[in-house]
Amino acid sequence: MNTCRALWLLGAASAVAWGCGQVTSDDPDAAGGEEQTDAAEPPPDAGEGADAGENGETCFEHFHCDSGACDIGGGFCVDERNIVYVDPDAGEDAEDCGEKHQPCESVGDGQGDGALAKVGVGRDRVVLAGGSYDEQVTITSMTVMMIATNQDAVIAPEESGTAVRAELGANVILDGVDIATSSGTGISVAGGVDLVIQDAEIDIGTSTDFGTGLRCDTEEPPNRVLVRDTAIRGAGSGTTPLSRGGVLAADGCEVDIRDSDISDNRGTGAIALSGATVTIQDSRIANNGSDDGYPGVVSQGLTTELIIERSHILGNGDGDGTGEGVEARSGTLEITRSTVEDNSNTGIDASGESAVVVNNVVVGNFPGLRVSPDGGQVEHNTIVENEFRGIQCNDDTSGHSNIVWDNGTEDDDQVSGCELEDYSSIQGGGDGEGTIDTNCELDSDFRLSAGSPCIGAGDPDSEVDDDIDGTSRPQGDRHDIGAHEFAQ
Repeated sequence: MNTCRALWLLGAASAVAWGCGQVTSDDPDAAGGEEQTDAAEPPPDAGEGADAGENGETCFEHFHCDSGACDIGGGFCVDERNIVYVDPDAGEDAEDCGEKHQPCESVGDGQGDGALAKVGVGRDRVVLAGGSYDEQVTITSMTVMMIATNQDAVIAPEESGTAVRAELGANVILDGVDIATSSGTGISVAGGVDLVIQDAEIDIGTSTDFGTGLRCDTEEPPNRVLVRDTAIRGAGSGTTPLSRGGVLAADGCEVDIRDSDISDNRGTGAIALSGATVTIQDSRIANNGSDDGYPGVVSQGLTTELIIERSHILGNGDGDGTGEGVEARSGTLEITRSTVEDNSNTGIDASGESAVVVNNVVVGNFPGLRVSPDGGQVEHNTIVENEFRGIQCNDDTSGHSNIVWDNGTEDDDQVSGCELEDYSSIQGGGDGEGTIDTNCELDSDFRLSAGSPCIGAGDPDSEVDDDIDGTSRPQGDRHDIGAHEFAQ
């Protein structure tokens, strides 16, 4: 994982603060998601042990450096003199600890003993040796990168409470640092914090109902958090679906979850409360809410924004009819290019102020999709094999080019409460223009088979320019019906 890329995703101010250069593309995700900066690119043959900047040797991963830290902007190894070292087996926090030959024993809180107390201008990296750190860590008003280099380093306090707390304007990167606690919150953020968590595992394993993996609290100024290549599991259920879970974002929080796995939490997988923006991309949200039938993802509040792209929402709820895959109680929802599968109740429940549901496969839930806001947009979805009806919505919901087939029993309507039938394949037919009552002949992956009557039968005026896999639309003269475009 490229740390500069992570910082550009978090924001330009954070990226520049860490020496990541200037963006030379209008899109930091250009070129397949890699940011384009003027920082030097290390050569592909930079090998293990390419040591620090004094000799000009280069690196692109921390483990390439004998010092344990690679400069994320310049592509060279950081000098040991600019690093604070910590090892849980060091024996004690000596007054002059922090050198590689004499590491500190504890991470600390920046106030007394421990590694964080040694952090300052020009010395903003902390390299953690492998092992378990039985302490609660507080990072206040400082800029620091904590690195676990090619080893298992876990902050695992036995005391109840929060394992890692970032607060009051801290600018923090946790790179490969795992967190485990059995009786509290993994990470809490408050007070204008920029935080990157990458290549980590956050395992709550709570023995109570009140553990949360990542908690972003309401406090001004706003907080920004990027979770990348990280697994979050084991959080408690709390008293409601909005109280505890894998990730909780409150008012003033922007939380971006990418390439991560939020699974097996007893509470909700991810929670967005009023005023929060939660973006989930290329991630798996699975098997959450098992205790009390809570959803995989839930949002509530008029100013909440929930964005889900290219993700898999799977098996959430209690397995006995309670627990949605995605539940947007209010605010705005945009879910695209995702698979919502085998959740205990509704696959996607969009009850907020607006909803965009495009290019999704919704399969094996109770009802597939419920849309109630005025102006809901439902286009190019494949909604099949759900236990009840396929779509339930109001009269003001618009849409086209959907496959709605084999949902519920013969007595269940495939679509109820609205007309989403233009240029769609609806079992039992419909009154919409271009609608067909014909099986699209999907394969086992819910893709159109060669010769399918749904190829080239979508809305001729559709403005959707790709499919669930990113294949460009249309492949022929007209768009296909459903989430997948048949490649020609």
